[in-house]
Amino acid sequence: MIFNTTSLIICGILLLLAIIASFVNPLFRKIILSEEADLSSTEDADNSSANDAYGQQMPSVSIVITAHDNAAELRRNLPLVLAQQYPGSYQVIVVAEKGDSETEDVLKLLSADKHLYYTLIPESSRYMSRKKLSITIGVKAAKSEWIMLVEPSCRPESEHWLANMARNCNKDKDLVIGYSRYDDDAKMYQRFERMLIQCYSLREAQQSMAYRHYGSNLMIRKSLFMQQEGFRSSLNLVRGEYDFLVNDFATADNTATETSHLAHVVEDAPTHKAWLYHHMYYLESRKILKRGIKHRLVFNIDQIMLHTTVIADIAAIAASVTLQQWIITAVAAVSLIITTLLCSLWLSKRSKELGENIPTLLALPLQLSVVWHNMKHAINHKFADKLDFTTHKL
Repeated sequence: MIFNTTSLIICGILLLLAIIASFVNPLFRKIILSEEADLSSTEDADNSSANDAYGQQMPSVSIVITAHDNAAELRRNLPLVLAQQYPGSYQVIVVAEKGDSETEDVLKLLSADKHLYYTLIPESSRYMSRKKLSITIGVKAAKSEWIMLVEPSCRPESEHWLANMARNCNKDKDLVIGYSRYDDDAKMYQRFERMLIQCYSLREAQQSMAYRHYGSNLMIRKSLFMQQEGFRSSLNLVRGEYDFLVNDFATADNTATETSHLAHVVEDAPTHKAWLYHHMYYLESRKILKRGIKHRLVFNIDQIMLHTTVIADIAAIAASVTLQQWIITAVAAVSLIITTLLCSLWLSKRSKELGENIPTLLALPLQLSVVWHNMKHAINHKFADKLDFTTHKL
């Protein structure tokens, strides 16, 4: 065993890489967390007392839910949306397709609720996304300035979900981005990836300008939607509605974020097909999303640093064992342990803050696997029929 200047430099580089990679990490970067509202005095209080708990007069809100063959999801989740303890007025608008008898039956069953309004539309035109058309109809039907968009497959985390989201509806804001997660039936990687994506998107919204929104739990002003002609920039694409609303309408100072646990929504575990198509729709949408270069640059730097560190550690261990340079072996092992432990620490902290349940010791392999999952989605997208992503099927 020889310990010389070269060995010292190698050891220093390995330790430096471990420290840099651990801190150049989306899970380490701070997200501004929303304070949990004190609701202890609102349970049987009048609207005035409840408004005081949020420090403001709560605005009228229209919740828009668009359904397409979602009878089971509506039966399970819509009652929770209708049961919100909200100190202001709110309505729930469900836009469904005519002829979907199961969905109509669910809506008729709940039609006695004073908050519920639903409309049935004919089969949408092939020249416009069914989803975007339904959202547009729901927004136009809304009586309120503030619109809440949520998916039928989502359920509120609490009966104070709407109130915690709406407390951000100030006169200088046009968008409110909330947190959403998959329920525990979803695969661990799916839950982790969704949290990771939202760590990026929430920080972008808080620090500069929002780039996209993963989906559901989004508030927007009706007047802004109508003035900017809704989905005009993306009419030719089937999906990407949440991404485009945020990407098109967000500015440096008109977007609020809400991360308190009471404001979360929980989405049903996706099917394998839905999971794959969600990623392929995004790959198609991002071609015309603004600010994409900066967004992907940050992600790429994070992944390059992490992969470089791990590969360097493994290569150093293999080479030093062969050459019997045990000090380098020990330092490389320590470097790998440091990276693993710090990644686990950041995941533990972020999971707790965002109400996730992900094994923290798997933080490093989960983060390393993201780029390989993305590569798989890119290959699937490349060989997919592009007509699946467009409404212009001539």
